Amino acid sequence: MKKLLLFTAAVMIAFTSCKKDDDNGGGGGDDIGPVPAAFTQKVLIEEFTGCWCGYCPDGATIVDETMTQFPGQVYGAAIHQGDPMEISLYDKLDQKFNVTGFPTGMVNRTAQGGSVPMSRGAWKNAAQGILNGNALAGVAIKSSVEAGVISVEVHTGFAAPVAGNFRVTAYVIEDGVTGGGSYNQSNYMNNDASSPWYQMGNPIVGFEHNHTVRKVLSANLGDLVEASAQVALGEDVKVYSTAIPLNAQGLPKWDTSKVKIIAFVHRDGGSATNSEIVNVQKATLGTVKNWD
Repeated sequence: MKKLLLFTAAVMIAFTSCKKDDDNGGGGGDDIGPVPAAFTQKVLIEEFTGCWCGYCPDGATIVDETMTQFPGQVYGAAIHQGDPMEISLYDKLDQKFNVTGFPTGMVNRTAQGGSVPMSRGAWKNAAQGILNGNALAGVAIKSSVEAGVISVEVHTGFAAPVAGNFRVTAYVIEDGVTGGGSYNQSNYMNNDASSPWYQMGNPIVGFEHNHTVRKVLSANLGDLVEASAQVALGEDVKVYSTAIPLNAQGLPKWDTSKVKIIAFVHRDGGSATNSEIVNVQKATLGTVKNWD
């Protein structure tokens, strides 16, 4: 019995400890290394979506296609409105950036034509344009889950001195969310033979909602980066934790095997069109995602 208990404890420790994240490239070691002199530029597409939105399956397709075209450099975060996956984040972003349609998306929160939310047809080109630039800062992530609590460290590093109001935001996202009938996805492409959603039903029953933002670990509009960190090789560290919510049966609402952490550093210039995400990182839950 004693040997069995020791074996069980060892398994639990192995499960809850951090491992290197090979999911998105980069990584290395079991802890965050020193701030490097350069960073890979990455892009976040924040997609505004909802189960009621018949064109939103096409938005999901474009996010996935863009991520495939630029592996490890473009990430998606689906922000729901008007369905069971909506959280308070949507209202805060709508107040600041004025979401005018669905699906629209923000690509590193950069403006096009005077608006930050842009139509889905513009996402790929906007992402490619940003990837051709230089990264001012970078992000590394370390996370673990134990006894139903997710703990996350977000490290932000700078390649050169910067001035201004910089903030860090961290999302818990989940892939493969299906839920019950209220999660079924409206589909206006059901009769469009050119669409991957052709004859998939309207609504699509059992639709898998990927990149779903489940929780904002920071403030919805981010936490301030310490001014002392805004120097060459400077580093800011934020520590967050959250309990995994339970359903009526006392079971976890999130499947931790499908949970990832997205964290990004952004410059807040005050107005919607004078703000932007500087860089972003994604890591599988329970891993270390080092600078890259």
